[in-house]
Amino acid sequence: MPDINILVVDDEKEIADLIEIYLVSDGYKVFKAENAARGLEILAKEDIHLVLLDIMMPEMQGDELCSILKNDIETSHIPIILLTALNAEKNILDGLKTGADEYVVKPFNIGILKATIANLLTNRALLRSKFSSLDTENDKEEEQDIRLNCSNELDWKFIDTVNKGIDENIDNSEFNVDVLCELLNMSRTSLYNKIRALTNQTPSDYVRLIRLKRAAKLLKEGEHNINEISDMTGFNDAKYFREVFKKHFNMSPSKYAKASTQKEKK
Repeated sequence: MPDINILVVDDEKEIADLIEIYLVSDGYKVFKAENAARGLEILAKEDIHLVLLDIMMPEMQGDELCSILKNDIETSHIPIILLTALNAEKNILDGLKTGADEYVVKPFNIGILKATIANLLTNRALLRSKFSSLDTENDKEEEQDIRLNCSNELDWKFIDTVNKGIDENIDNSEFNVDVLCELLNMSRTSLYNKIRALTNQTPSDYVRLIRLKRAAKLLKEGEHNINEISDMTGFNDAKYFREVFKKHFNMSPSKYAKASTQKEKK
């Protein structure tokens, strides 16, 4: 299992300690915070993959913190499970309206809690694999599926803006991560962390991925030669384009074009 960092925000030390024991035994790394302020401090410093958040806390309640995290582009992608002793339907609905991904009522079964955590992390991993897919067959269906499974609308708008920015500059070999940062008004660190969290790619790798998908489409269409496609997708060095394409698709651009033509004839 890759390193998974889970933040537990709960003012009841005994419960936080118990959760830590069970999660550490499953291979997770656990950070603990006794209040929302401390939780925010940890989130600013650590790469947190999931948050367990108690609702009933002094100063700032968990549902308020949840709303803050889900409306901040830096943290909106992080799955959040609300923990609470409030089990009325209205309380559960109110909690989910803040953007929480799941709601677990205290006292909880640790097996159910661990399964809920595993399911959320698996779903996020599947979403990242969709973002980083090289499949060019069903882009519309894939886009709709990604949108439905995005953790929230903020994340979808972010990745949509990134994709449009790359698409609009697809033939510009000068378009790079710095330009993308300016376009999104984000620092390199924030952009790196966000794209990495959503796609499991670095920003530069993600830009290259979009270029390669466009190149693959153009090769399938068969209306341009490889040098033209290299220029049209921002690879101003055709030799480098061939090397990168072969590395990702396990065949040269010319073989890919030929295979696509033969597939069309069948």
